[in-house]
Amino acid sequence: PKYFRAPHVYGYSFALTMGMAVASAGFATENISGGLLNPAITVGAATGNAIWRQTFIGDFLWNGLKYILWQSLAGVGAGLVFILAHPMEYKRDPLLPGENS
Repeated sequence: PKYFRAPHVYGYSFALTMGMAVASAGFATENISGGLLNPAITVGAATGNAIWRQTFIGDFLWNGLKYILWQSLAGVGAGLVFILAHPMEYKRDPLLPGENS
């Protein structure tokens, strides 16, 4: 089989592990980026801060773009690590229609 079966029907250990990993990543980056790991949330937070301060130039552009750049690069890196760790996800499956050609 392509995918492993859960040990039992109520096996939520993987989901709990992923949730704990995201929460610990948020805590680990709290001093750097305020715990924001999603570029879309960073845009919203930076825009709200700029509207509150009534300034759109300066810290808003520099810090917002800097955080968005690093978060996007981290997402690309995580995607590459996933591709390297799970090569079977990207192989052709002969049982699916349209993939026999």
